[in-house]
Amino acid sequence: MMICYILYPGDESMEGKILRLKQQYTLCSASLQDIIARFERRSGDHVKWEEFPEKVAVQMNDTHPTLCIPELMRILIDLKGMSWKEAWDITQG
Repeated sequence: MMICYILYPGDESMEGKILRLKQQYTLCSASLQDIIARFERRSGDHVKWEEFPEKVAVQMNDTHPTLCIPELMRILIDLKGMSWKEAWDITQG
């Protein structure tokens, strides 16, 4: 099933649960990547990652926004080259 076939399908079946998780992850990851890109653009030539928690807030008021915790860690470690500790400090911000 395509990821955009049904927005937020029922989760009675395993297929529905998997599709919903894929959708939630995609939306979460895209949002975080946009937030990070804007932060980097506004920071100019020298990005001060220690300021990220002061400049950015992500509201986690449901199940799928909580995916942003491991996704932010993944982006900071895998794409930005940070250590686990650096990424965790920023994520806890």
